[in-house]
Amino acid sequence: MTSKNKKTKARRDPAVIVSSLIAFFFIYLTFAKNWLYIIPAVILMMFNQFRLTRKN
Repeated sequence: MTSKNKKTKARRDPAVIVSSLIAFFFIYLTFAKNWLYIIPAVILMMFNQFRLTRKN
């Protein structure tokens, strides 16, 4: 088996998981209460994208 065929183990970063759940909650508040709750959700999603795409 070559290195290209090996499956890489997915990283599970607790900070990304927690901030994703918080972002989902803000998305819920966007539809339930006020549209301005989308702003923190977008910021948290950008944070998650940064955390997941950085090199170790």
